[in-house]
Amino acid sequence: RTIGWAFGQKEAFDNYLFVVFLNNKLLGLILLFSSFLLAFSGGPTSKTLFAISLIVIALMFVYRFFLGYKTLLRQTRMGVFSLLLAFFAVELIPSAVVIKFVSKAVNLYLVTA
Repeated sequence: RTIGWAFGQKEAFDNYLFVVFLNNKLLGLILLFSSFLLAFSGGPTSKTLFAISLIVIALMFVYRFFLGYKTLLRQTRMGVFSLLLAFFAVELIPSAVVIKFVSKAVNLYLVTA
């Protein structure tokens, strides 16, 4: 919302946030269902289910990118390259940094414990 306010495109970014939050909720439901299946499945089946869930996650990210692009394209003059840069800078890179930090913190905690 801050980015939308800063660039004078509050409505466009509110619509984009709706797409992001809706996609996250759907992804959460899919991952909840797949984690339930993984918990009660055996060796080869769990590997297959894990691979399928990773593919679904990747497809949901691609769908989110295209739906977000379609939403922002209708209301702003943003190009594909600009949206791709914003997608990496605002969504993927911070998530990757948090995941890296958490994994290092967990490893540090487990080594010293």
